Amino acid sequence: MNQEEVAAAIGIPLATWHGKCHEVSLAIAQKKLYGPSRVARGMCSGVGSQHSWVVLSGRPGSMFEKKVPILDPTLWTYRDDVEGLYFNTAGGTPWHTPKGAGDLWDFSCPQSVGGDELIPREPITGGATAFLAFLKAQVGGPLSYGWWMRFFSQCPMANPPILRELIDACYRDERIRGTIPIDIVGMLTDHNPGGLYMAD
Repeated sequence: MNQEEVAAAIGIPLATWHGKCHEVSLAIAQKKLYGPSRVARGMCSGVGSQHSWVVLSGRPGSMFEKKVPILDPTLWTYRDDVEGLYFNTAGGTPWHTPKGAGDLWDFSCPQSVGGDELIPREPITGGATAFLAFLKAQVGGPLSYGWWMRFFSQCPMANPPILRELIDACYRDERIRGTIPIDIVGMLTDHNPGGLYMAD
């Protein structure tokens, strides 16, 4: 499909795409124009603010898998060196960096800020339980609301994969849910907050 065909399929006129990266990307994912897809959010060189694009896979966390195809439908409206729909792979694009990119093992976890400890009520597997124990051993104090907020907003979320189960459990716990950036939930779990990341 070319740009005009995509614009017709999603019902958003091509001339209005600049500044609508999320709206256009979400419409493509919801219509499943390229099969199961979800929206990735992050930074992109040449775009002066947060940016959205389409990951041509429905799997949670697939935007961090190097060989997964991506489509940026609106990049041409920001960069003069891009024409038409921009296709690449998650590991091949020189410009796109999803929120939460990076390896957690390369970063220091935030230290405890005190407060009441909040451990997810939702059941987690042995691997996620061990990972939670590892985190607790690193931070030197309770995993409080303030600590969870710093952890989810400051640390890489792409690796290890077991982290996705912990994110899911924290999101399902109403005491902790508010600490997780919505983009992390939408990209790394099967939840679809506000219907903003994939087809329902």
